[in-house]
Amino acid sequence: MTVKDANIYSSKAIRALEQLIDSQGNITTPTFTGLNLSGMTLGSVLFAGSGGLISQDNANLFWDNTNKYFGIGTPWPGTNLEIKVTNDLNAGIYLTRDTSGENIGIFFRAQDSSNQVMLRQQSLDNSLEIGTKYSLAQIRFFTQTDMAASASNERMRIDTVGNVGIGTTTFGAGGVKVLTLGNGTAPGALANTASIVALAGELYGVDAAGNQTLNSPHKAEILDQNITSPYPWVYYAKNLYLGKEVLLDWSLLVTEVERLSGKKFATYRDIPIAEKRDWKTDQQIWVDAKKERMIAEKMNEEVEVLEMDAVELVEMQKEIEVDTEKTETKYVFDAEIGRVKAEIMSILEKQKVGIGEFEKQLKDGIRLDEKTGKLFRKKTRVEVLPFVVVPSIPEIPKWMRDRGVL
Repeated sequence: MTVKDANIYSSKAIRALEQLIDSQGNITTPTFTGLNLSGMTLGSVLFAGSGGLISQDNANLFWDNTNKYFGIGTPWPGTNLEIKVTNDLNAGIYLTRDTSGENIGIFFRAQDSSNQVMLRQQSLDNSLEIGTKYSLAQIRFFTQTDMAASASNERMRIDTVGNVGIGTTTFGAGGVKVLTLGNGTAPGALANTASIVALAGELYGVDAAGNQTLNSPHKAEILDQNITSPYPWVYYAKNLYLGKEVLLDWSLLVTEVERLSGKKFATYRDIPIAEKRDWKTDQQIWVDAKKERMIAEKMNEEVEVLEMDAVELVEMQKEIEVDTEKTETKYVFDAEIGRVKAEIMSILEKQKVGIGEFEKQLKDGIRLDEKTGKLFRKKTRVEVLPFVVVPSIPEIPKWMRDRGVL
């Protein structure tokens, strides 16, 4: 460098400093145009790091400027907003619009794309859709204060065949699109309301005055008393404010009217043998389901584990695009020739591959308590089985025994 060159560079530096310092000696904020920071990765979102240093974390904060996709926890966002769960390249939360650009949805995914939960607004009728893509998944509603699902806190369930249970998770053998109520407590009077409730296995309607009317006309009291009728049926109602209840044996009344009039009003027929149910079999299904719920609840209990048993060596992975050897045709407008043309595109899919580097991680199912520094895991089925008291099959009702059902 010549003396002349040095003088030129020195003059430029002095002018730059003059732009930063005003006549009072105050440092001003410079304006940069076309600033280029070397060492920054394409797509990284810059932030102030330690000591205010301009920093990047490309793997966890990424902007795809081509597709306008933003990724948190992933450098490969596949939609408008994608949030990946730590240490799992597939699990995450996605906020996106569908291909029509009208319906917006939030998707929660675990493990793979076949295990997905969707919360979406449908613009066609402005409805809110909640669904799950996994074939065996059920939608379950809990009331609790922690994240651990507990059978005792489950309030409602929709299963894979459309059964809806309130206060119960079982629907009886063969039940499809059934609404089942668990055993409850009848409500008191409440103006301008009407309710249905299951009480000791019977379905009741409750009006605004708190009157309870039986809607399943086979009250066990009559079934036990009237053994002369092939199928006793009743009307029952109760009024708590009058302090009265009524129990009417309709089957006995009809029998007596038939005897006096000589006319036939009631016809009893045998149903097809294939439709007949076995009490013990159905009760065993109920017992087995109750046992499984008890086991599931106990498996939510935790035990402390040693650090040496909680850590494993895991190969780090990255997600790459792999050619599936399948193609699809897309149509684009070619500005050079001034018309639409077809392009054959390769279909790519994302796969995880090991990168040959290993690190120690907590095993799946291990929870670190940040307040105590202790490690915990859920109990296994084998551990809880000895402590589960299996309920016995209820005794067959008297009215069945009286009619020869064993």
